[in-house]
Amino acid sequence: MARLYAKSRWLELGEVPGPQKMWRAVYNEYQIKPNGELKSGFFKSKDLSCDIAIFTSTENARRGLHEPRRPETAGLVEFLVDEIRSVSANTTVEHRPLITGECKKHYSHAQLVGKITEGQAQQLKKIVRIVIAPQINFPEQNN
Repeated sequence: MARLYAKSRWLELGEVPGPQKMWRAVYNEYQIKPNGELKSGFFKSKDLSCDIAIFTSTENARRGLHEPRRPETAGLVEFLVDEIRSVSANTTVEHRPLITGECKKHYSHAQLVGKITEGQAQQLKKIVRIVIAPQINFPEQNN
């Protein structure tokens, strides 16, 4: 009930509580290796975007809400806020709903705020779970 109230009033919730499940789309060869292992760069962009799972669907988190949407081949990974904090104590997850231009209202949008080091990114790769495996066509590698 509280979830519906917050969403209907467009309330920004601030720092996301520890046990919340988060989703992040994976959709290109810069994020994942051909063997299905996430690359550490998947976690290292500044103010990394993700979605609070209770406020969205797997389809919207995976494909995005703005046009052009991510491809049908996009996948989805899941993690808990507590898991991020256990690896990077200086990283917070903040609820930051979006309304921009042609973008639909994106209430579930959140960001990982703080710097994630290479070592922390390596740890996170082992913690997150792939909910929907991406179907990426990788470019041919030269031998």
